[in-house]
Amino acid sequence: MELIVETIHKETIKPSSPTPLIISLKILKLSLLEQIAATMYVPLIFLYPNDTDAAGDDFAKAKERSQRLKKSLSKTLDCCYPFAGRISCSLTECNDEGLDNIEARVNCLLQDVFNQPDGELLRKLMAIQLESTGAATGRILLFKVVSTLLGHGRTKPKSLEV
Repeated sequence: MELIVETIHKETIKPSSPTPLIISLKILKLSLLEQIAATMYVPLIFLYPNDTDAAGDDFAKAKERSQRLKKSLSKTLDCCYPFAGRISCSLTECNDEGLDNIEARVNCLLQDVFNQPDGELLRKLMAIQLESTGAATGRILLFKVVSTLLGHGRTKPKSLEV
């Protein structure tokens, strides 16, 4: 199966309110264990069924869902402000730079990909390559929302660790 993932939109989601100016909240020192452990992103893929029955509603619903997700992420970053920062040396800089949000489309039903998982196919659904050096010096959290181009299948929500 040839899986084609097309990126539609990239955006940085910032907290809806800034991190307090208290210096102890702006810079967090990593623990010794965090400093010596291998730095990598932990990939998670969550699959949810489409809740529309009419094919014409798919894109409108996807757009609406995307807007709700962005708003929710922005509000969540208020109380989880370190996730909106960057890792630098042995510190987390809580600088409100935000997290990456990528919207993409795939040319098949997602349930087809998950019914017969293939590591190479699943890597195409990730927001960033697992071997990326960005985990050690870059954004702490990344999101990628993938919608299907073709119809929709009814499956139970799944979570798959890669």
